[in-house]
Amino acid sequence: MLHIAQLVRQVDAGRAEGAPIELTTPGRRALYHNLQPWLAERPGGHVTESMLLYGDGDVRNAALELALRIDQTVKEIRPDSWRGNPAKENTIKAALFALLQSAEQVERVFLILKAQGEY
Repeated sequence: MLHIAQLVRQVDAGRAEGAPIELTTPGRRALYHNLQPWLAERPGGHVTESMLLYGDGDVRNAALELALRIDQTVKEIRPDSWRGNPAKENTIKAALFALLQSAEQVERVFLILKAQGEY
């Protein structure tokens, strides 16, 4: 019964077991879970310095740091009423490109951001 109560608390908090505590919003969680596979399949697991705030380049840490950096950046630079406005959307995409350095990933991450109401 204790295990069920613990699972209920995790579901209510929106976090899976073992998920980093910094993933406090649905947007952050969506970014984190979608960045992990991409970072893992990069040649040699290579993570560029611009993707890391700190740490050793571990994929889980890199995904967390990159998700937090994207979250913070988008919240700082997003123009009002950006959805559906190509010029305003491009402002966000340019900031994403500076972090991700991949046009393909910018488009993929942009769709995630666009689906999240917090952005």
